[in-house]
Amino acid sequence: MTTTAEAWRHWWPGEREQLGVPPGRMAELDAARRCSDIVRQAIVDGHAGRWLAIRLSDGGSDRVPYESKAHAVRHQFHEQQCAYVRVPVDDMSPRAAESYLRVNRALYAAGMRLADPDGPGGDPERQLIIPAELEAAERFVARYGRRGRGGRGGGGYAQRMRR
Repeated sequence: MTTTAEAWRHWWPGEREQLGVPPGRMAELDAARRCSDIVRQAIVDGHAGRWLAIRLSDGGSDRVPYESKAHAVRHQFHEQQCAYVRVPVDDMSPRAAESYLRVNRALYAAGMRLADPDGPGGDPERQLIIPAELEAAERFVARYGRRGRGGRGGGGYAQRMRR
């Protein structure tokens, strides 16, 4: 029996059901795969260093490479419906995309604002470094992504980052 982690490597239509992926997770896996494909295509097209707006709902995008995060945020209907990805030089695997989307969803749900289009260059002072590994991202969300709790002591990181 193939595990869910191995499902990333062997993912053909209809096979997810045979692998035992829960129905609620299939939408997350589809969004992560779509996000990864969009980022990989942007790399091939030579847009490394530019920004993409990836929808949190389905992992889709308008596929427009923006010069800055601020431009990407301003061109969306609502900034919290998207995760903003700086196109890397090398790759964004589906697992890394799942981790990135999951952390963004959890932090938005906790009331944080991850994009500040009014700051210089999208305010790099407030950029979060989100773990690429799924397990590390889950620990990150468990610690910082809870509404009103920060992990250590009262308040914590999530409340300090709110506007």
